[in-house]
Amino acid sequence: MKFTFAHNNINVLDLEKSLMFYKSALGLEEVRRHEAKDGSVDDYAAACAKHKERGVVCYENPAMGICFIEDPDGYWLEVVPEKH
Repeated sequence: MKFTFAHNNINVLDLEKSLMFYKSALGLEEVRRHEAKDGSVDDYAAACAKHKERGVVCYENPAMGICFIEDPDGYWLEVVPEKH
């Protein structure tokens, strides 16, 4: 049985645990990962506060530490904190 994803967004709490699950359960492997060239990280709390101030936060999940903002065309963009 062969499984593929055409497009996805999966929020996880433990990346390594989830990667192992998807590999063992579905035979899926990570093929690419985007990392900032300069290794920089952003201030998630400040970014979230800025977006709230502008009134563009359309969904927030404090337990996962993420929020989504909505652009002028109604598209949701996920804002995530730096990796720890």
